[in-house]
Amino acid sequence: MFEDELVFAIPDAHPISIGHSLIITKRHIKSIFNSTQDERNAIFSGLEKTKSLIKKEFKPDGYNIGI
Repeated sequence: MFEDELVFAIPDAHPISIGHSLIITKRHIKSIFNSTQDERNAIFSGLEKTKSLIKKEFKPDGYNIGI
């Protein structure tokens, strides 16, 4: 789907719903609370990019976000 220097997004291998995607940090972290501010910024920027791609392709009625 997309990639930058800190995160990448991929479709989930076992989607719960159409467009189910994962935004993954390139650096292994135990939880979001262990991420740097730059990583958190990249995660939420990636969320916007992923939402745009999903909206264009699938036109969903809504979105669910899990962390």
